[in-house]
Amino acid sequence: MAQHNNELEIVRDEWGAETSQFLSSSNITQIPLHSGSGRDWLFRIVGRYRKKACYVFLSTSICLVVLLSFLYWYPPQKTEDAAASGTSSTDQSDDVDNRLGPIYHNSRDITYRSPFGAVPVGTVVSLVISTRRNFMRYGYIRLWNHRDKKESRIDLSFVETKQQRDYWIGKVNTSMAEAWCYDQRGQDCPKGGEVGNLFWYRFVVGTQQGNVLYYEQMEDLLGGSGECYENSFDRSWVITTYHRDFSTPFWLQDAIFYHIFVDRFRNGNRSNDVQPGSLYYEKPVFVHSTWNEPLIAMTEEQLVQGLSSAEFYGGDLEGIIEKLDYIKDLGVNALYLSPILESPSNHGYDTMDYTKIAYKFGGLTAFRELVSVAKAKGFRIILDGVFNHVSSESIYFDRYGHWSRGACLNLSSPYRSWFEFLPAVDGPCVYDSKGESTANYNSWFGIDTLPVLKSSLPSVRDFIWKKGGNDSIATRWLLEGIDGWRLDVANEIDPGLDEPENGYWSGFRRQLLELLPETYIVGEYWGDSLPWIVGNAWDASMNYPLGNAIIGFWLDTSFSDTNHKAGWNPGPIEPLLPSQLDRHIQSFLEKYPPMVIPAMLNVLGSHDTNRLLFMLDPNTSQMNPNLYSHPEYTWDPAIRRLIAAISLQMSLPGAPSIFYGDEVGLVGIPRIMEGIWQSDPANRMPFPWLDEKANGTPYYLHLRSQEAMQAISRRIQLAIQARNEHNSLRNGSFHSVLTQDSQGVYCFLRHDSVTGDCALVALRKFDSSSSSIECRLNNVQQGLPCMLPKQRWKNILHSDPQIIQADEDGALTLELEPVSVSIFVTI
Repeated sequence: MAQHNNELEIVRDEWGAETSQFLSSSNITQIPLHSGSGRDWLFRIVGRYRKKACYVFLSTSICLVVLLSFLYWYPPQKTEDAAASGTSSTDQSDDVDNRLGPIYHNSRDITYRSPFGAVPVGTVVSLVISTRRNFMRYGYIRLWNHRDKKESRIDLSFVETKQQRDYWIGKVNTSMAEAWCYDQRGQDCPKGGEVGNLFWYRFVVGTQQGNVLYYEQMEDLLGGSGECYENSFDRSWVITTYHRDFSTPFWLQDAIFYHIFVDRFRNGNRSNDVQPGSLYYEKPVFVHSTWNEPLIAMTEEQLVQGLSSAEFYGGDLEGIIEKLDYIKDLGVNALYLSPILESPSNHGYDTMDYTKIAYKFGGLTAFRELVSVAKAKGFRIILDGVFNHVSSESIYFDRYGHWSRGACLNLSSPYRSWFEFLPAVDGPCVYDSKGESTANYNSWFGIDTLPVLKSSLPSVRDFIWKKGGNDSIATRWLLEGIDGWRLDVANEIDPGLDEPENGYWSGFRRQLLELLPETYIVGEYWGDSLPWIVGNAWDASMNYPLGNAIIGFWLDTSFSDTNHKAGWNPGPIEPLLPSQLDRHIQSFLEKYPPMVIPAMLNVLGSHDTNRLLFMLDPNTSQMNPNLYSHPEYTWDPAIRRLIAAISLQMSLPGAPSIFYGDEVGLVGIPRIMEGIWQSDPANRMPFPWLDEKANGTPYYLHLRSQEAMQAISRRIQLAIQARNEHNSLRNGSFHSVLTQDSQGVYCFLRHDSVTGDCALVALRKFDSSSSSIECRLNNVQQGLPCMLPKQRWKNILHSDPQIIQADEDGALTLELEPVSVSIFVTI
């Protein structure tokens, strides 16, 4: 390793070649620390030979003295390029100063932060700011330790002055001894070692004029460069540190999920259908005798009572088996099933018995057949694990006295301690107040049918995961052949680094991975899931933030509904320009550990959101359900956006997930309640199968013919096929190539260094004066094999692939349609 002039050079030499597996951006401003002048060359020579023998040192010194004298009297001339442009070195310094402002830091530039992104625990991270010359009197890094909830101060040290800017450095040591357990009794607690953590940092600068300034993230909190403030908003950057032994299942790198809400996918066995006259929490159920019938037109009161959960179409596991070939033909290789354990509802998020597959879905026999057939066809399967709460009708709680040992009515029940009860007025569980049945126990979201388990109890943990094998629920179903769990409201069971002594998910992880090391553990959280993905809890989370950014790119107006509204996490989905989408993607790649990125479950829609087609429709902002009342409503603009959104989803790092029916444009129209679009139950329409005479007719025209649906699904298949056939789209590095907000154009490159496979992804959001875009790949990063002059490229998202060729400078001219995604691969 070469010797260096200052500490900043050492840092850059050590980490300069280090980038994320996924992120390497061309549009990050790199400020050179060395001008290449003769004096800099001289100092490097001095550094290189300072440890030589004395006689070499002496002779070299004499030569250097002579050379220094020469350089002093005859300073280096401007370079040819600078002279030709008429720009002096002083002008260049002024330009740099104007661009960077009085203080500058960029979390995605190795000049200012090295190494890049998330790092193994124990890594020393160098943080640098540059300021105008003689601007700063003192400065320090304000550091917040997420796990310890402690603040510390790291003073900044002066490094050098270059191009009229002063450079200052501070170092963050991310080491931390492990001193906590998965429960507060101190059992099974591995002492010593290192644990993952989050370190939040911002800069405090005292100026020569006596002012105090704060340099923090921009308001969007997406990393990169920041802004200078007179008052602190505590918009800190984050350093994610992960356990050095952290790994995620290898199979996820190639996974594409198909998310099935079982009751609404396919009825394969009518003998197990819920029967009319059955009760749902002491109320009658609604049963559809014909597939594709419209949802029941319930009153607002019925919806508030949750009766949409008592509406059944008869979908089951045998129906999934019937359509496995259809799913496989899409190019999908993994299934994510909504809860299938015994429950009284159509959604299954109110478990009655964790040890049984729901009878209405076919029971254990149908489940074992599904696992067997699906595995033979190459599918992985994950189930929805609802471990935060149970049904009030469950065998564990038994609010209505259907069982003998439930905690609600039986004070001596073995499950009594599993729930939090308040003093009862009338009876051990429920009292009647003013004619209303009121629960006196802790329930999820205040819904009295969902009593919450006390997950801190050892007996609850024993039951869910700790005992292992067939004696615990999570491991029992692993032994039956599933490949992992999606964890419902997982943040509410264990807040991760916000409550590190809880340790529920760290114990869960240990137990499951000892049984099956390739188990996938993915948590539900709607924001940044950093507190759970540092190596001791989840592998990944449902990536709603990235999904909302993808949707937002194709929107012209903001979208709000039940799950996307002001004051919630997340808020409304806002329309994004190309540069804004790029910031969202780069922020995701910067914050998450490299092994987590390919495991993130990239969702655009789910059972909790409105249908993707509806969210992308240009008319949703009018808040008028009557617009959608005619079967011939024109969905074409939304369909174009849907195809583009899923095509983009298939082009990005992470494991894509398609909600059943989105691939054919399935949609239901939500109603407006309390001034906002609802999602459930309109998002859970039955899949529009047309192959049985007993089936009804879907409402909208584009769902009434196989040809119309296939016109959409074929485009989705092309995008999935592109991902499956090109390793660069699954596991390649990410290079931002072009963002043109005025043209609505965004281009990025994916490159797989192992195979040399390259894919250029080009997006156009809206129409502009010209459809032609010049894209200069050689500006991204020299040396990539796909960036050759005269290189030929093929657009694989067209049934008749277009072939284009780069010019002698490596530039491509792209013809892009509005609201489109093109994927070009080298040939």
